[in-house]
Amino acid sequence: MKALVIKGSARSPGNTEKLCIGVSDGLRSKDVEVTLIRPIGLNISHCTHCGGCVSTGVCVIDDDMRQIYDAVEKSDIIIFCTPVHFLGVSSVLKQVFDRFQCYWENPPMKRRRVAALVASAGSTSEDFAVIRSVCKAVSSVLTAEWRGDLIESGYDMENISLKEELLKAYGFGRSLAENL
Repeated sequence: MKALVIKGSARSPGNTEKLCIGVSDGLRSKDVEVTLIRPIGLNISHCTHCGGCVSTGVCVIDDDMRQIYDAVEKSDIIIFCTPVHFLGVSSVLKQVFDRFQCYWENPPMKRRRVAALVASAGSTSEDFAVIRSVCKAVSSVLTAEWRGDLIESGYDMENISLKEELLKAYGFGRSLAENL
């Protein structure tokens, strides 16, 4: 089995990075091969909605997004990791999501795959329906069954360092691999 973990944070090391490592370790404990991609370090252009991908299913922009497309095609598990920004995904992850436009009319190769969200949030009082909704929609476009989320909240100015949160991420990764 193969998993793709997309880290949508510009900050490193930070809470999102720690959760990515926890969920990746959980997946690896079940013999899942994990690819962790950090889009912030890649050359990924914005989607211009030019329509070039409509007939072919291939984005006409030739940049580092190709690494993510290739990883999506090969993955059984896709995990979106992001800090929560204004109840949604970070701009780093949103840019990646927008480039999945090429899959709208031409979904990736049909296969059994699942998707999930792992996020760190500042507030403990918010309803996270917006971020869940967006990630579920992207999962559908990627022909992946939605498997839920782990949102660790209350870390606006603090670093996640408690073993409990990291163990939750580890367990979440394990459960995704066990229930595929």
